[in-house]
Amino acid sequence: MNVVTGSGAEVGEELLRHPKVRRIAFTGSTEVGRHVMEVAGREIKRDTLELGRKRSEIVCEMPTSTPPRKAADVGRFFNCGQMCLGVKRLSCTPPV
Repeated sequence: MNVVTGSGAEVGEELLRHPKVRRIAFTGSTEVGRHVMEVAGREIKRDTLELGRKRSEIVCEMPTSTPPRKAADVGRFFNCGQMCLGVKRLSCTPPV
């Protein structure tokens, strides 16, 4: 695996179209993901796409000590929220 940094319009496009690159992994917008998928499909390259939104979670009527509530807290704050599956919107209702 190689990690190459630079402008997506230049470096990313070159990597996407280069014949020696056989697999593309992309994390970003749905719009750019469509482009990656279109080009990778024409070139018969494997691709892994992580696109767009983070998830939302609602926790209803649970005391703070329950495992689902703790899992929701971890989902939001683990790794400072810097992960694709991090909970973006967390809504909790007070315990009954």
